[in-house]
Amino acid sequence: MNWIAAYLNAVKTNLPRAKREDLGEELQTLLEEEFESANGKPTSQATEPEILAWLRTQEHPTLVASRYHDRRVLIDEDAYPLFKLTLRYALIGIAVAITSATVITAVANGTFYLSPFDLLGRILEACLLGFASVTLVFHYFGRALNAQSHLAKWKPEELPDPQLKWEHEPWANSIAGLVFTSLFLLFINGFLTSVAQAISGEPPKFLQLKLVEEAATFLPWINLVSIVSILLYAYQIVKPYWSAATLSVHAALAAGTAWIVYHLRHVDPFLQLANLPEDKAQQASQLVSWVNTSISVTLNIVLLVSLYEIGRNLYRIKLLGKRRLY
Repeated sequence: MNWIAAYLNAVKTNLPRAKREDLGEELQTLLEEEFESANGKPTSQATEPEILAWLRTQEHPTLVASRYHDRRVLIDEDAYPLFKLTLRYALIGIAVAITSATVITAVANGTFYLSPFDLLGRILEACLLGFASVTLVFHYFGRALNAQSHLAKWKPEELPDPQLKWEHEPWANSIAGLVFTSLFLLFINGFLTSVAQAISGEPPKFLQLKLVEEAATFLPWINLVSIVSILLYAYQIVKPYWSAATLSVHAALAAGTAWIVYHLRHVDPFLQLANLPEDKAQQASQLVSWVNTSISVTLNIVLLVSLYEIGRNLYRIKLLGKRRLY
């Protein structure tokens, strides 16, 4: 048996089809020269044990063939650090959201025992979906960013003022905002829709989810703010400079968020116990009180941040003047 030919055939099987024959001839010449250099005689004069002994010192055919393939990566190297950071926070957020939703639903239905295996199964399923979504977004946006880096046409007047460092919006911020807002949009629609349907079909026995019921009525407005935010982040990936137009849109989004949160703050209480057995009422009331306080503080923080964003964007529009309107 011709062992050199067998080795070459195994390599050629994994080579790109278009270059298979040419690379095969090149490898055959290279192998014969290396064998003659190592053994002092050509392969035609070598015995079968000598050829086999020499082949054992060579790399596996698959490894040899892999060097002739174009390098392929799922996530671009430049985007990988941001991918890891985004994935970490996305998975943490998903785990917290699934756990919170499960606990609230269980308490609302009067079930105070949660199966850890069931909860872990839900978290694992949601995290796998989140991992796939983040990976897919970074895979395609990584390519888009690489394409943008090689743009030949540019406008000098779009250069940011060195004194106003905020004029340039880093791609990392835009991509992170795009991913987080997309995940939030998917989560809030799934959560509010499923809980609202459950409440309308069979009202909770022991816990009234007043905040969820109120938030469900604002779902179209929440979707509008989220979708416009996604479009703004996508636009800033292509054109990463703040202008009077984009600052105005950002201020309007902050105003919309403040309006939604302002109305949600007036729900009192956010969660309310009802018809709970006396032996469980005290412990459950303490938990619900802590949750209500936490929700109130969170909504107040979001409201204050939104008002700050409105003022900051209006001030930046004034600083830009007519230099960059859009």
